[in-house]
Amino acid sequence: MQITLEGKTKEQVAIERLQQYEPPEGYYLAFSGGKDSMCIYHLAVAAGVKFDAHYSVTGIDPPELVQFIKQNYPTVERHLPKMSIWRYIEKKGLPTRVNRWCCEKLKEYGGEGRVVVTGIRSEESNKRRHRPLWEVRKKKTILNPILDWSLLDVWDYIDSHTLPYCSLYDVKFDRLGCVGCPLSSNQLREFIMYPKIRDAWYRATVRYFENNASVKAKRFQSPEQLWAWWLSGKSMDNFLGENQGTFSLTGEGK
Repeated sequence: MQITLEGKTKEQVAIERLQQYEPPEGYYLAFSGGKDSMCIYHLAVAAGVKFDAHYSVTGIDPPELVQFIKQNYPTVERHLPKMSIWRYIEKKGLPTRVNRWCCEKLKEYGGEGRVVVTGIRSEESNKRRHRPLWEVRKKKTILNPILDWSLLDVWDYIDSHTLPYCSLYDVKFDRLGCVGCPLSSNQLREFIMYPKIRDAWYRATVRYFENNASVKAKRFQSPEQLWAWWLSGKSMDNFLGENQGTFSLTGEGK
């Protein structure tokens, strides 16, 4: 693991950050079972700070990940959302890269009034590159102790402490999360691996189309066309421009 300008390892710095900001009531540790949240969990243990770990049950996490958490982190508290993602889709439509309502409704609702510890790293995306170490929000405060860690730092920590990890990382999954997430580069691969979850996504898409007049007003002719647009990852205008006349009201090609 890299050495900082102060001559400390990033592990030491992360532990000191956790100790520095520890609230009297302890941290609310956001735990997903992925590699980054595993590091945060074990860093909190090493720091000797008070914390309680929480896992938001999305209902569409890979079965291997769910089982990994049950076996290796049985004390992590599990939380169910107010509604299933399928009910949310029926009401709100499919989540997209731009409209990521799913994270708010299924993952990020916990920790109100607490100091929440996350495993967010700036390397992961342009948006996260601008996240600060310490964030004060309206309903919660957030600490990101490994914000400056690289992917190599994460795996160095896991390997050096001989921590078990979810088996999906061994089959070239670079991230673990909701199956079918529109932000995932593995979306189509995930749908092949988990066809029952894929079919549930599609059924929810059909129900949304059939029960929401606004979808048809947005020029989609059928649930099949709506589904194909979502899988394409393209803007609505680009997709419909490329596929104009190829879908009928029943979803059959003209």
